[in-house]
Amino acid sequence: MIIFKNLILILNYHIMKSLASLLIIGLMFTSSFAQNPVNSGNARDGLKVTRENLKGTPFIIESWVTGYGISSNGNKTNTMMLNYDIYGDQLVYKDDSGQVMSMVDTDLSGFVITTLDGVQIFAKTQQFEFKNGNTPDMAYVNVYDGAARNILVEHFKELDDPNLSGWSSSKNNTLNAEYKAKMNVYVVNPEGTYEKIKLKNKSLLSIYNDHPKLKNFLKNNKINTLNDLDQAFKYINANLAKK
Repeated sequence: MIIFKNLILILNYHIMKSLASLLIIGLMFTSSFAQNPVNSGNARDGLKVTRENLKGTPFIIESWVTGYGISSNGNKTNTMMLNYDIYGDQLVYKDDSGQVMSMVDTDLSGFVITTLDGVQIFAKTQQFEFKNGNTPDMAYVNVYDGAARNILVEHFKELDDPNLSGWSSSKNNTLNAEYKAKMNVYVVNPEGTYEKIKLKNKSLLSIYNDHPKLKNFLKNNKINTLNDLDQAFKYINANLAKK
């Protein structure tokens, strides 16, 4: 948890700064992370799949955004153009020449990116304890609610090929293979570990089943989105911390 706290402290500091300040401060630390070149600088180029005419991209977002990696001791890399290949499960960035590189150093504990939706923090999955050892497959999870740490989101993509006869038929067929975005959601339970849930009232109530106040709250506050789930946890923290 010390590593995660360092990561959160850095996020809380930078979230109050403008993007310009973030870029300047990011230059203060030069990373020694191992680097591997991958494909080209086009966000539509997959790291694992090199076929043409694929629909979508293997990345978590369509365009490159500014961000930085964070090491286990809390140091951060230079601010750079980042993206997360959630099909190949690799954090990638563009170097000064525009070449796409992968961050492969095991000392990397997480990364922070700035998107149109704001600052988003991702942390190494192994930093968290999951109920019954049901750990997500992806190397990084999105800490959706920042310092509150109640909600973790595992983003990943699957490649859906509508042509069952194989890659060659897809390449020469009007029905092209397509990247499909998916996610798994995990929440902290009363015991302090994380477990997988669905974005539904009954799923959250199955974990917090001894809190009648929460049941009443959810009658008028349906859980359909991550933001709905976040609001439910704000209620839990404000009203159910002490029975």
